[in-house]
Amino acid sequence: MYSITKSKGSNQNVILTNTDTMANINLGKITIPMLDMIKEDLTTELTMAEEWTLNVSAEAASKLSKLAMPMKKPIRDQKKKPEDKVNRPAPGADVDLFNLIYGSVE
Repeated sequence: MYSITKSKGSNQNVILTNTDTMANINLGKITIPMLDMIKEDLTTELTMAEEWTLNVSAEAASKLSKLAMPMKKPIRDQKKKPEDKVNRPAPGADVDLFNLIYGSVE
């Protein structure tokens, strides 16, 4: 069984609690997607400024817990640099050892 609690006020944090283990997840400030997920599970009308203590299903709790810390992998850029943009020294020029070690000269 899970419950959602929010203190009185429209800018308060929403906390999801597992009532069996008493584990808490701070979901953060109330957002529209969060409010929509709560309204799908409940039939009561909610207002932003009231204090909440609501029981929700395990399915709704799992959806809400994913909103707590959304993690996304950064997109890996696998584009190859064109040959004219690769930093190469002019023929016959002195090669700096620092550039040779750290790979700007091939």
